[in-house]
Formats: sequence, structure tokens, C-alpha cells
Amino acid sequence: MTQQPELGKKIADFRKAKGLTQEELAEKCNLNVRTLQRIESAEVTPRAYNVRMIFEALEISYDNSLHSTGLGFKDLFFKRLEQFQIWFIDLFNLKTNTMKKISILTMVVAVVVLGIFAVSSKVNANNAENNDQVIISAESFTNSDLPFFDFSCHGCMEKKGLIIGRDISFTLVGVKVKNIRLIAIDTETREFDALFVEGKFLERKVTVQYPKEWLMDGSLRYSADMIDETDSEIILRGNAKIYDLNDIDSPDDDESIETDHIIISLIELVYFLQLTEAHLIFN
Repeated sequence: MTQQPELGKKIADFRKAKGLTQEELAEKCNLNVRTLQRIESAEVTPRAYNVRMIFEALEISYDNSLHSTGLGFKDLFFKRLEQFQIWFIDLFNLKTNTMKKISILTMVVAVVVLGIFAVSSKVNANNAENNDQVIISAESFTNSDLPFFDFSCHGCMEKKGLIIGRDISFTLVGVKVKNIRLIAIDTETREFDALFVEGKFLERKVTVQYPKEWLMDGSLRYSADMIDETDSEIILRGNAKIYDLNDIDSPDDDESIETDHIIISLIELVYFLQLTEAHLIFN
């Protein structure tokens, strides 16, 4: 896998090729500008999901095979482009493998038509959903059925039983939420889905599920007066806190959830992804 400083340099090269400033790219992938600067300058090694967000913002396929090869990103890209160009031109030469090529062309046309139909249907569905979406102010947000206190929010909305907030802080049933970049809360069950963790708000207690594999790269940090750890869960008691480190130079800006008691259920990554796909909160 590509390591620093090569990774930071490649990200900077791709960003410049797209004509983006560091501030513009940071906004597109919802990262702190300082964090992006440290990644590009190879001062830190970014977490996997941050790299994925950067690549998606740059419209570059996140493919592990690109990291394992000895070729640079640009070399590999142009090599694959050249191979595709040769294959594509030969595809229209019907003098050889005529039936096979006709079958491929027919399939390509069918896929394009179906793709256009699917995109059109998705756009129409989104337009219909947006008609039911109401943007609400911070004042009306705090007047919801959920007992919020010390509320602040950059942008909030209510949609199909979900309260969705961006750059949000609040206290709910004895649980303090701080600087969460994006979170959705089910008004009925108090289940929530944030970018760095998902779970449920209880009275002065939070339960979350987290993949064991992701603990290894330090994506989720935690602290408490008393910590009990087993193979299946981590129990935090007294001044319990889980947080996501965005910028090591500004610890006060960490995304965090704090309360008296937090239970982190450790599950397998595959199972976690299945749950996420089945109970996806964000579109």
C-alpha cells in the first residue's frame, strides 16, 4: 500500500490537476483544511476512510490494487487508458470475432440505456422526496419532541422522522454531543448515525456498534474513569467519552460524544457493513 510521503504527494498532484485549492478540496470531502495540509505535506498518515473521502471528492477510483503495484498513479492510469483505447478501437473491427464483438456492443448499448433510465428514475425520486423535506431553524429544532439543551447547528432539517444536523452540538438526555460534522437522529427510537460512529441515545448512556478492525487504525478514540475491555465490547464508566480526531493541533474541535456510561459493542466488519446497508440512514 502506498505510504507517506508518496501518498500525500499524489493527493496534492491530483488536487492540482483538478484545479482545486486545498480549501475547496477540504470542503468537498468534509475535512478540516489543516488536516488536508498535514496529509499532503506527509506530516501525518491519514486514516483509510479519510483517504477514501478524498479520492471520491477527486473522482478517482479507490482501488487497493493501485496501492500494491510498483507503478505510480499517473503511470498506471495512462497505461490502463492506453489499453482500453486499443481494446475499444479493435471492438469495432468486425472482421475478427464478429459475433462476440456484436454481442459485446449490444450489451454495452443495453447497459447505457438502462443506466440512463435508472438515473432518470433516481432524479425523479429525489425530486419527489425533496418536496417532503423541510429545512428548519435552530429554534424550531430545539422545540422538537426530543429534549435538546445547549443547542447549536450550522444547518438542520427534518425528513421522514429523522432530524439531520450539520456541524452540530447539543445535550440530549444527559449525553453531550460536540462538533459532530453530520448526524441523523431517529425521533422515535433515538438511534443516531454520525460519520464516525452510530448507536443509540439512552438516559445518560450511549450504546454503539463498532468494527473491531477499525479500532486498529485509531479511527475511534475513547476515555473514561473506568474502562473494561473484552473481546466483544468496551465499557466506559464515569466521564465516558468517544471521539474522532480530526486535527491533532486543535483537540477542542474533536467530534465527541460524552456521558456517564458508554458501551461499545465490537463486531466483525462484514457484519457491520451488512447492517449499514440494511439500515442506511443517509441516502
